[in-house]
Amino acid sequence: MVQPLQVAIIPMQVKEDCIEQYKQVASENAECSRQEPGVVRFDVLQDQKDPTRFVLNEIYKSPADQQAHRETAHFKRFKERVTPLLVEPYVPAMYYFISTDFEPTK
Repeated sequence: MVQPLQVAIIPMQVKEDCIEQYKQVASENAECSRQEPGVVRFDVLQDQKDPTRFVLNEIYKSPADQQAHRETAHFKRFKERVTPLLVEPYVPAMYYFISTDFEPTK
């Protein structure tokens, strides 16, 4: 049976002159997030064809763990720092696995 993990897919479009700054801010947030006990996986992905488009792929043990992440100091700092770098506000999309071969190691 597939575990009821909470998956957040968060697309972001960054201003062209802010790409490198975004990468730094997003990577710092990801590194801190990976240390949270409820975070199973936290990836920062960049589109191969359009370097201004990124996706955060976040997997949590539960919805409560995702909410706890949003209350951390590093998330609040990320949100404050990333907002001016974006073309438009980001909108997270929340998912559950239906079928996967992903095995959480944490």
